[in-house]
Amino acid sequence: MNNLVQNEMMKLLAKKRLIIIGIIVGILVLMFTYAQYKQVEEQREKLGTDDWRAALQQQIIDTQNRLGSNRMLDEWREQLQVSLKQQQYYLDHNINPQNQAQPLLHACFWKMQSICSFRC
Repeated sequence: MNNLVQNEMMKLLAKKRLIIIGIIVGILVLMFTYAQYKQVEEQREKLGTDDWRAALQQQIIDTQNRLGSNRMLDEWREQLQVSLKQQQYYLDHNINPQNQAQPLLHACFWKMQSICSFRC
């Protein structure tokens, strides 16, 4: 059985298409990681601090300034108001919005792993 699986894996890895897709995915991951790093650096330079609270407060101010514009569609205005409430909630309850997706990702990963181990 192991030889059969090993043989099929060797067939998959021998195809150039799979290697090219792997390279493309690797390049995209590197590009997104670099872009996120540059965004954090730009924000750090703009605010002069690493404190996420100051960055969030600045985002709240920017959102309020955008809401003050008269040339905005109602749908955009509603979306910005929801975003403003969410940002204010994060600030009031001391929640770092940049780290909130990590526990969710881990929870989803462990849930999927437990489902897979249960079925297998």
